[in-house]
Amino acid sequence: PCSLNFTHFTEKLNEVEKEKTMKNSKIFPDLSLKDALNNTDVCFFGAEALHNNGAIVKKGSSIIAKEAKEKHIPVYVCASSWRFSKEENTNPEVFETLKNEDITGIIMEHGIFNPKEIRDEIHFLTKTRR
Repeated sequence: PCSLNFTHFTEKLNEVEKEKTMKNSKIFPDLSLKDALNNTDVCFFGAEALHNNGAIVKKGSSIIAKEAKEKHIPVYVCASSWRFSKEENTNPEVFETLKNEDITGIIMEHGIFNPKEIRDEIHFLTKTRR
């Protein structure tokens, strides 16, 4: 059996990441993210895909996003505009949809966008790529 000391693990991750990120940034293991919201100013999630109703994210992200929203912490999804999809098909064992109403903004290579306006923006960007 494998045991992992999460405190030691978090400390080591923080040491490594301090060299790469801002001094005030912190990394939290997935299991302690809910507790981490008490000391958080903003949440960022990476998206597997973007669609009209939200973003496809790792399972468990929507719970954290809802908690953040209740605490008035902004929630941003980071993704390339190439990740836009008209379909919402996901593997429910791994992914879920983070609804637009739980997202403050979507950060893409062309700026930060309101989730409700993302469809128009993606449509414009796809037209200009051709």
